[in-house]
Amino acid sequence: MYDNPEICSECGGKCCKEYPGIAFPSDFDMPNTEKLKAALESGKWAIDWWDGDPKDDESDSLDCAYFIRPATIDRLGILFDASWGGMCVFLSDSGCMINSDERPLNCRLVEPRSDGDCINHFRDKNDMFIKRAAAIEWIPYTEIILNIVESITKKREDNLD
Repeated sequence: MYDNPEICSECGGKCCKEYPGIAFPSDFDMPNTEKLKAALESGKWAIDWWDGDPKDDESDSLDCAYFIRPATIDRLGILFDASWGGMCVFLSDSGCMINSDERPLNCRLVEPRSDGDCINHFRDKNDMFIKRAAAIEWIPYTEIILNIVESITKKREDNLD
């Protein structure tokens, strides 16, 4: 894990302003669903997806595969969000609001650089590697994600009545 608040505060969270980091199932202690459910209920986390089957085989059996990431400021409270870019909801003037050891794996693997050109040790030039890897890791939890969404949607509908 890379953590250097001094360098991050100097640059002002350039990477966090472009796109939130991506979480893996281990970030939510899966298969325990409590942390994931609480995160999605908070409206500060979003379900993003990889179009098509992210697995590197010939089956191509999935239309899409979900992964979890923090919401963006302008899409707060939206459960399904595949937007390309936006400031992470957890970025504040003083840095990340999440304790460094509780940040998504993608965020923990960003090495701050004083020139603001941080090194993400888990990405390619288009962020596709991390998205694909996360989508693959989340595949076994697809039904759990959809059940949580159903529960949140029902709760929101009940609150409107």
